Amino acid sequence: VHCSRPFEGVGSQRRGVAGGADPVAVTQAVGLVAQGLQVLHDTSGLPWWATIVATTFAVRSLLAPINVSMMKAGAKLSVLQPTMKKLQAEIQQHANAGDLDGAKQKQRVLYAFMRQHNVNPIKSLLGPITQIPVFLGFFVG
Repeated sequence: VHCSRPFEGVGSQRRGVAGGADPVAVTQAVGLVAQGLQVLHDTSGLPWWATIVATTFAVRSLLAPINVSMMKAGAKLSVLQPTMKKLQAEIQQHANAGDLDGAKQKQRVLYAFMRQHNVNPIKSLLGPITQIPVFLGFFVG
């Protein structure tokens, strides 16, 4: 039996979770993913397995630049990590000794070092933060 609209109604109904909570955001994300797959399937004429493969390829291609920048940031950070650890240890020594002015000065040195080498530890978190909603939508959908 071939079902032409397996996702019909997905996302348009609200399902309660234990305690009666209403997962609106999850339902909307799943609905968008399901509608996107349905549109691709209907317009391209591809079988469902090919629709899923094509969508996965397209999403991975769109997220590739984020992955590349995340890997570059991680590699650059790992090369500079020994110097940064040394500066962080010096900051900690000043703070433990009660020399807050010295700690602030070393902290400024650390920030200047990071700015000089265009390194930001938060850049390595950019990939997972942007990819989690996308992949959760596909997983649940």
